[in-house]
Amino acid sequence: YTTNVNSEIREISQSIVGDEKNPYMKANRIFDFVVKNMRYTNINRERGTGIESILNYSVTDPETGEEYFEGACPHYSVFFVALCRAAGIPARGVCGFVGWGPWMEEKDLMLRNERHTLLTSEGLAATRLYGPFGGHIWAEFFLPGYGWIPADPTWNQYSYQGNYKLTVTKG
Repeated sequence: YTTNVNSEIREISQSIVGDEKNPYMKANRIFDFVVKNMRYTNINRERGTGIESILNYSVTDPETGEEYFEGACPHYSVFFVALCRAAGIPARGVCGFVGWGPWMEEKDLMLRNERHTLLTSEGLAATRLYGPFGGHIWAEFFLPGYGWIPADPTWNQYSYQGNYKLTVTKG
């Protein structure tokens, strides 16, 4: 997923943070905006995987007239990261697994989702995820003097992280 800080992201970010100077409070405002203005939808990759896959497909609620964006965990995270970066806050995506126990029983040896057996463009296939762990993407932002602070807008978790996430890659 590509984090492109374009002019639209800069405008949105500026409208969110306003004249706030404290980077923690800026990130908090951005986090609240993403949580409030996104709806979870497992969108197709045909839209792309960059920030444009969010911005170019806003949705208007037919009942309320409210405009919002759609996406799954990568979209929530890339949106948060792009808006933070536009506000001058270092931020990065974090990929890993989430689950509720490190053990695996025979009854757990089943596919988590049928999409985990899809063929690649080269015709290759492999089963990726079995059992109680699932893939997930969240974010972190950096505060000088404090370090990297977790932020998971998909699950509305700001500045803390439970012990059920296993980090695989950062950045």
